[in-house]
Amino acid sequence: MATVPEDRPVGYVVGRVSAVDPDSGDNGVVRYYITGGEEFFSVNAVDGTLAVARPLDYETRRRFDIELTARDLGVGGQSLEVRRVFTVMVADVNDNAPQFTHDVYSMSVDQNAPAGTTVGQLDASDSDRGLNADVRFQLLSGNASDFIDVGELDGTVTTGRRVLSPGVYVSVVEVSNPGTRLSSTTTLTVNVKPVNHYPPMFRRRQYVFTLPNVTVLTAGVVVGAVDATDADSGYYGEMQYFLSGDSNLGAFAVHRRTGVLSVATTTPTSNVAAVSLTVLVKNREPLRPGKFDVCSVILRGGGSDGQMTLTFGREVYTATVSEDAAVGDAVVKVSSFVVNRGTVRTSTMTPPAPVVFAINGGNVNGAFGIDSQSGLVRVVRKLRHNSLSKYNLTVSASINSAHPLTGMHFDEFLYNVSF
Repeated sequence: MATVPEDRPVGYVVGRVSAVDPDSGDNGVVRYYITGGEEFFSVNAVDGTLAVARPLDYETRRRFDIELTARDLGVGGQSLEVRRVFTVMVADVNDNAPQFTHDVYSMSVDQNAPAGTTVGQLDASDSDRGLNADVRFQLLSGNASDFIDVGELDGTVTTGRRVLSPGVYVSVVEVSNPGTRLSSTTTLTVNVKPVNHYPPMFRRRQYVFTLPNVTVLTAGVVVGAVDATDADSGYYGEMQYFLSGDSNLGAFAVHRRTGVLSVATTTPTSNVAAVSLTVLVKNREPLRPGKFDVCSVILRGGGSDGQMTLTFGREVYTATVSEDAAVGDAVVKVSSFVVNRGTVRTSTMTPPAPVVFAINGGNVNGAFGIDSQSGLVRVVRKLRHNSLSKYNLTVSASINSAHPLTGMHFDEFLYNVSF
């Protein structure tokens, strides 16, 4: 019996067999043959040297039982022979690199997952055996390494200590045999999904507006506006407004994006002398418990003379701000005032209550904020030109008091920020 490593070349001597014949002359001359049909080995007929005849592979075949025959020359055709089985064991050599099961692994995790949360599993195999099949995993490159860890021994993907930020992160992961250059790589893609941390909330529990002092409310006339805030950013910071329950059956409607309340169908004012509406605000995702808010809206008939309205100083405000603007830097100031309908703009009046300003749309990632009293718009988040180079903001001005402005008008303006 002999053992030979699988990487030995053709011609490598495995061992030597010998037989003794006490006869004299040709009757005592011995020759050696392989009679078992084995093709992976050869034997020298004269000296019995057994050698490798074809490349060996431990992973394909690990044992060879070779039938050898020793035969004398036998004068006059009277040769004699003896047969024996010679066993050759093939020893494993680390000649195979470990391989990942997949070329690409795609995983996802919620943004609020704590450190150490299991995201997924990388798996690899090695055709070698024993210590030669021992593998190690490591992150080689890419931005996923900023947020996740890969178990060196088992390939388990877990969240790291850093706070997760929504986005798609890609890294290259290597699996290797320790102490060798045998390795392979795969691509790991991790999608960090944003989480809706906060529900939207109305700024007030109840809004009271006075309807215009007219005989008929014409469809499209704005009668007020509700506003809500959401501390989330991006997708989960976007809000939608709806009339709830029986409020949908009346003569009024709410703009889904801005919260502006208007007359839905032309209606005699006498039919809506006092109306109570319920408005619901939620995020864009399906309605879930704890992820919405409601407020009540009281619409009262009668006003002063129905001729006053609230309007902005300009229809469109345009401003330019540098990408490196610091948080808190002023961008533009908006203003509004009360005018008599049908009069020139210079015929202004003192508002019956303070004007309240708010940003109602277009504020991607909450980049800007507005002083609710002064109307001054400021930078509240660091700006990135390569992420977004232009913002179109919708700003509202409203008056809310015990006796709101009759026929209050809710104006919008586009605010363009260029870099």
